[in-house]
Amino acid sequence: MNDNNAHLSSMLRTYKIKVLNMELRDFIQQLKHQMTSPAIVMADAQGLRLGGLDIKFGIVGGVKFRHLVSNMQGLRVHVKEDMNKFQLEPELSKHFACVARRLRKSALRHGRKLNNGKLVRLMKFTLTKRHTLKLRVQRTDYFTFMATNLNLKEAIWPVGTDHENVSLAKHYGDALFNLNKPYMANALNVIAMLVTADGFTFLPRRSSAVYERPNTLQASVGGSVCYKKDGPEPPLEALKREILEEWGIEVADSECRFLALGINRHTGEPDLIAIVKTGKMLVDVIGSYVRLDDTFEFANYRTIPLSIDRIDDLVLPLVSEMWSQPSDQAAYLMMLFAQFPNGSGRIESSIKKLISSSPSQRC
Repeated sequence: MNDNNAHLSSMLRTYKIKVLNMELRDFIQQLKHQMTSPAIVMADAQGLRLGGLDIKFGIVGGVKFRHLVSNMQGLRVHVKEDMNKFQLEPELSKHFACVARRLRKSALRHGRKLNNGKLVRLMKFTLTKRHTLKLRVQRTDYFTFMATNLNLKEAIWPVGTDHENVSLAKHYGDALFNLNKPYMANALNVIAMLVTADGFTFLPRRSSAVYERPNTLQASVGGSVCYKKDGPEPPLEALKREILEEWGIEVADSECRFLALGINRHTGEPDLIAIVKTGKMLVDVIGSYVRLDDTFEFANYRTIPLSIDRIDDLVLPLVSEMWSQPSDQAAYLMMLFAQFPNGSGRIESSIKKLISSSPSQRC
C-alpha cells in the first residue's frame, strides 16, 4: 500500500511539473507574440491612429510609420531657398496688419512681449527613394505666422466686409493644409525626443509665461527653423541649436535622426519629427539644464525611464495629458516605437487598455 501511495505521489508531482511547464511555455509564447506582433497603425495625411488613440498629426513625408523601426538611418534633409519672400494673398494681406496688432496687444496684456523673428516657410517637398527629403522654403516672419497659423479659429475679416466675423478655418477648410497655397505662413519646426545614454527621456511642461499653449506637455525639444543672415537655417542645425538652448548640451550630427515630416492638423504647421540619442548620461543632461541662465520656457519636466517592463507608465501620458501640439504627442509615440523595436504590440495593447479605463483622450 505504501509503495502504491509513493508511486501515486510521484505521478502527481510529475503531472504538476508538466502542467506548470505547459503553462510557462504558453505564457512565454503569449509574451513573445505581444513583443513581436506588429501594432496596427493607421498613418496618413489626416493623422495617426493606434489602439483608439487619434493624434491629429498627418504624415506627409518620411519613414512610413509601420516601417519606422526597420529604417534606423532615418531621413536626410536638404533645403533649397525660393528667393521670394512669402506674401499673403491680397484678400488676406489687407486685414493682416490689424489682426497682428490685436494679437500683440493681447500678448502684452498677459505680460508677454513678442519679437518678429525671421522664420522659414515650407512651400513644398519631395521624398526620394533613398530617404532624402528635399524641402523648398522661403522667408517669412513670426507675426505673419502668429496671425495665420496660430489664429485659425478667430475672426480675421472685420465687420462690414463680405466675410464679416469669418475665421480662416471656416472660410478655407481643408485647403489650409495645402502647403502650396498662400493662406498661411507655415513656419517649419523641428520636434524631437531626447534619449540619454542610460535610457531616460524628458517630457517638459510649458510654463505659464510662454505665449503659445502655456501649461501643456511637449516633446523634449521643439522650435522653429530660423532664417539667418546667410539664408535658411539647415533643419539639423536648428535641432542642435534648440537642444543647446533648452537643455544646455551639444549633440553630434550622428546622434540626431529625422523620422518624418508631417502637418499639425490643429494649426497647419509643418513639423520635422526627430529622435536624438545623446551619449550623455541622465545626470549630465540635468546638470547642464540647471546651469542654464534662461529656463523660462519650461515650468518643470518629467524624467522618464525607458523600460518595456513599465509600458503602462510610458503610455499613460499619451492618453491622459493635455499636449501642446499633436506633433509633440506624435514625437513621443514614435520614440517609443523606435526605442522598443519588438514591443509595438505591447504599446498598442497598453493604449487600448488605458483608453478603455479612461475614455477621455486629451490632446
